[in-house]
Amino acid sequence: MRVNKLILNNFRNYERGSWDFSAGLNIFYGNNGQGKTNLLEALYFSAIGVSHRTFQDNDLIKKLAEEMSVTVNFNGVYTEKKINIKKSAERSKKEILLDNNKIKPRELIGELKVTIFSPEDLQLVKNEPAQRRRFIDMEVSQISSNYCFSLARYNKIIQQRNKLLGEIRESGLDKGLLDIWDKQFAREAAYIVYTRLKALEKIGILSNEIYQGIAGKEEKVDSTYKRRENQGDCFIDCTAQTILSLEDFYQQNIIERRPQDIARGSTGIGPHRDDILFSISGQPLKNYGSQGQQRSFVLALKLAELQYIKDEAGEFPVLLLDDVMSELDPARRQNLLDFLRGRVQTFITLTDRDMVDN
Repeated sequence: MRVNKLILNNFRNYERGSWDFSAGLNIFYGNNGQGKTNLLEALYFSAIGVSHRTFQDNDLIKKLAEEMSVTVNFNGVYTEKKINIKKSAERSKKEILLDNNKIKPRELIGELKVTIFSPEDLQLVKNEPAQRRRFIDMEVSQISSNYCFSLARYNKIIQQRNKLLGEIRESGLDKGLLDIWDKQFAREAAYIVYTRLKALEKIGILSNEIYQGIAGKEEKVDSTYKRRENQGDCFIDCTAQTILSLEDFYQQNIIERRPQDIARGSTGIGPHRDDILFSISGQPLKNYGSQGQQRSFVLALKLAELQYIKDEAGEFPVLLLDDVMSELDPARRQNLLDFLRGRVQTFITLTDRDMVDN
């Protein structure tokens, strides 16, 4: 996958701009505050439909401008395509065009596949579960439209169920009204968790192989799914699960915990509450891994993402490296560049030009 051209109008600090790119390494070099990250943000926004830095689309519109637009021309496996996204300050929704045909936001994901690696990702091991859930969801969504649509349905079910839980608590409505939402919840939750498990199994194998190559040691790293259940967390064996067994689990547990959910006005189990545990030599990486081990693992995990998408979709995604080179020591920087060279179209932001050789 290759981005050929980026065109911006009133995006962040850019009034107008047009860039043509090479198939290999593309470097945005300059001082802090000049807009390097804004260019990577525009590429990510054109692929995913949301920014990786803000949930407010209007934040992307240049100050005093009425609207902004981002246009990307790119090559997939078979053909060249164009994505154009426009956002007016006065309208709540953005307009997304694929080859001049209007599409919905969820239909955009997977057309231009991207992986972003930023300094915040180096905290993936230590940060909150939401970041780890987002990590797995974004990678799977880009290679499976069914998964992306299921996530959208699931989130809508949770919103509607939580609203009804509050109404039951406040107004004493019939608890039986939850039946229809609970059935849909169990079906979508089972599919999401099953798909996450299968993806995590493949990414886990890849990341362990890459980690051992980076670290030069036989330490084994693992990625294990933690499912929230009524009595606490449960670690999931990928190979032992079926969609039906997962659906049975959720049908039983969602009914059992109705009293707690009604009291709290929210749904306490489900994929939106789950987590991923990263471990090294059988011990939690968060607690027992050194900073060097954690950084080597996250780097391996990001490279595993690239290979996973390549294996599943037949092509590497575009890689966005946002100011991450300064966070890696020379050996890890070289390992990263060696892996990418000749394989992956890469965009890097730098303040120190010497961090990437000529």
